[in-house]
Amino acid sequence: MCEVRTSEGHLLKGFLSMYCPPVLRLPTGSIFHEVPSVRPPKVIGAVKKAVAGERLELLCPVIGYPEPFARWEKDGAVIEPSPLIEYDGNNLIITHAEATMNGVYACIADNSFPMFVDGPAMPHQLIFEQKVIIDS
Repeated sequence: MCEVRTSEGHLLKGFLSMYCPPVLRLPTGSIFHEVPSVRPPKVIGAVKKAVAGERLELLCPVIGYPEPFARWEKDGAVIEPSPLIEYDGNNLIITHAEATMNGVYACIADNSFPMFVDGPAMPHQLIFEQKVIIDS
C-alpha cells in the first residue's frame, strides 16, 4: 500500500503496480556473459554438460511483470515437447539426453506492457543462451 499526501494536506492511499521487462534471476556465483549493445538483450550462460542417457534440466530463471512467458529454441529452431523433451514452467527438461541433442539452446522470455498511461502494449524480450554438450 502506498500513501501520498497532496499539496492541500489530504492523505491518499492506494496500490502501485510497476511493469518490468524480463530479467534473469541467476543464483549467486553463476557464470554468464552479457552481450553488450544487443536488442533484445542477450545473456550467455555457462556450458551445460551431460552424459548420454541422463536427465538434463535447462533453467530459465526469468522474472518480470507481467510474468514473462518463455519458449525454447535449439540452434535457432523452435523446440516442441516430445517423449524426450518436456516443459516445466519456463524450464526445459531433456528426460533422456542423446549426442544428437548437442547445440545452443536459447530461452526466449517475452512480456508486454504499455510504456505510458493508456498507450499500446509494447513487447519486451530477453534471450538466455546455454551451450549443451552431451558425451556418449
